[in-house]
Amino acid sequence: MKTHVEISKRLILINSASSIVARVLNIVVLVWLYQHLLRRITPEEYALYPVLMGVMEFAPVLTAILTGGLGRYIVEAYANGDERRVTQITSTMFPLLLLAAVPVLIGGGLFTWNVAHILKVAPERVWDARVMMGLMVLSLGVRLPLAPFTVGLYVRQRFVLNNMLAVCAQLLRIALLFTLLFGVSTRVLWLVVATVSANSCQLIATFVFSRRLVPALKFRLSEVRWPVVREVTAFGVWNYVARIGKLIYEAGDVIILNKLGTALDVSSFHIGSLIQRHVLDATDVVSAPLLPALTALYAKGDKTRFRAAFLRGGKYALWLVMPIALPAAVFRNELVTLYVGDRYRAAATVIAMLTLSLLTTISTVLTGMLAHAAAQMRAYASCSIALQILNVGLTLYLVGRMHWGAVGAALSTLVVLGIGTPLLMWPLGLRLADVSFDDWYRQALRPGALPGILSLPLWIAAQYVLHPTTWTVLAASSAIGLIAYIGIVAAFFLTTPERQILGRFVSRARRQVGMSRP
Repeated sequence: MKTHVEISKRLILINSASSIVARVLNIVVLVWLYQHLLRRITPEEYALYPVLMGVMEFAPVLTAILTGGLGRYIVEAYANGDERRVTQITSTMFPLLLLAAVPVLIGGGLFTWNVAHILKVAPERVWDARVMMGLMVLSLGVRLPLAPFTVGLYVRQRFVLNNMLAVCAQLLRIALLFTLLFGVSTRVLWLVVATVSANSCQLIATFVFSRRLVPALKFRLSEVRWPVVREVTAFGVWNYVARIGKLIYEAGDVIILNKLGTALDVSSFHIGSLIQRHVLDATDVVSAPLLPALTALYAKGDKTRFRAAFLRGGKYALWLVMPIALPAAVFRNELVTLYVGDRYRAAATVIAMLTLSLLTTISTVLTGMLAHAAAQMRAYASCSIALQILNVGLTLYLVGRMHWGAVGAALSTLVVLGIGTPLLMWPLGLRLADVSFDDWYRQALRPGALPGILSLPLWIAAQYVLHPTTWTVLAASSAIGLIAYIGIVAAFFLTTPERQILGRFVSRARRQVGMSRP
């Protein structure tokens, strides 16, 4: 049977490229926004945003058992041409999600009203915190029951359209922020107001396009099949555990620092984690178009391409991350000083530790996606939650007992991931992909890591010779190593098929700008 899900390198590359463009726009806005706020408001007011966002990161986890398997099983059904099963999944899960939204809104409302008793909030900022939290809870309550009807873009791999909607939402967010920040007042509250408003518009547009692309995403009472609940939720339980592990990793540190540290610790850690967080977000965005294709490959039993995707993904992830993580660690002090001044100097150490922790985790970036595609989330979730429990324990000790603040939280992440990932996540990824360690080392780890290792001395030398004190000199210093990095990859580490693909891309680009030779 012909698959309804297109499996194409070209499609994945186009989707990934559009995702990068959307993500870059988001990063540019956030870089300007954080700097604008940090220079005009107190650390106590700014700390509200990362703390409340950290709390809200956990909210979707509460419903992940119901939503975690939607995309996976709908893609599988659509890949096999079974549109009736798509309708059955949608029809069965919608009433459950609608019912689940009720306790989310009630519980979120109670948390919102008592936020000052649960979190450390300055008395003059209590109402700001309530409004911010309330808006985010309301947004979640509306988004939850609509989840089954919004996976159409994902199923059909229309990530370009999805990213266009994200860019439009980002432009709306920017317009609202400029209006509120410059027309009303400079307050962190407006960041949440603008974000929730823009995201709501994006949700409506996604719902409309999703239903048009996959008409089978509809509610029919006659198509409700309660056995579907058991299948989707069984997958969702372990997806839930994995989500908890990820969210502890993303939000646990700022919550611990809020309770055991100071507002300056929270702000410093948030600033220092920006690069690491955006790099991880970028890899998620770039690799996201792979997930429906991987699910379709697994559904069709194509183990060869399934295995090849894991190997290439690890190498490409290292190529993406190392030219960002290594210069960020080298120029950490210059970055913080130029960005927000000496007040947040602890953020420089946080940058170094968190970006270096990426180097052990990124080479098996597709492990979670393989587990998702193969419906084998139990092992992945167990490893993930074990690492984060260790991380939380060490962070509590370093922050609460040793009083090392933001630096202690970052050191905990570096130690736990630096040791735990090779011991747990590396073997799991190899087993899911059915790849030997030797093959993974030769085809992914070595060619992925060596260009960065060889380029590192140039970044260090540029720092000592040029002493960057302006953004221009800093950019030039970073470019020295980056040029060498690109040259090393191009000269020594591209395979023949990769050179052929790159050659075709360059030729096509030259023709489009009228530069091709007769």
